[in-house]
Amino acid sequence: AQVYNCLCDPVTRKRLESIRTLIIGGGEVSYTLEQEIRQLPHAVYATFGMTETITHIALRRINGPDPEELYEALPGITFSTDNRGCLVVHAPYISREPVVTNDLVEMTGNRAFTWRGRIDHVINRGGQKLVPEEIEKMLAPHIDRRFFIGALPDPKFGELPVLVVESAGSDSDDQFFFLQLVEKYVPKNERPARIIIIGRFLETPGGKVNRRETLRLMNSGSCSTP
Repeated sequence: AQVYNCLCDPVTRKRLESIRTLIIGGGEVSYTLEQEIRQLPHAVYATFGMTETITHIALRRINGPDPEELYEALPGITFSTDNRGCLVVHAPYISREPVVTNDLVEMTGNRAFTWRGRIDHVINRGGQKLVPEEIEKMLAPHIDRRFFIGALPDPKFGELPVLVVESAGSDSDDQFFFLQLVEKYVPKNERPARIIIIGRFLETPGGKVNRRETLRLMNSGSCSTP
């Protein structure tokens, strides 16, 4: 959020451009923000860490001639996965025991990984496990406002993915526009079953979109949706 706000203001943007090496933590960098960051002249890294590891444990370069998808371990740290496919961090100088996370990853050796999403966000559509963050990556280059893929209960499949978009408009034109994007960019077996447009997302105290509470209010009927 700090980087985003700095980039939006000409004065702070100029100051940001003078930083020779910038590290960004606190959450996954959005597609839109990453595109803006790629215009910065000096090195910018996204970092990966959590409360249990105290500090950053991996990073990836997100600008320059060769932006990276892989997070690479800092010195002294290695990785593995558990039977869920979630990241396990081996950092002896931080913790005697391995730190087990809820982050789904794809490993490259034991010192690098690609982040896929959170296992607690996974949607079980009739036995098919869908990772919302992977679907969001397909749509992110084509949607210029905040959105997320969530799940709503379904009597037949258990859960169905839905596209939830933050927008002041809610008419049929918006619905049709997002439906076209879904049909064009998302494989049929992963497509959201509904497009839901709401005026404002609920947020966590840190300013992140609160998916769980937004969906809970939608289910309770407290949010107006078309």
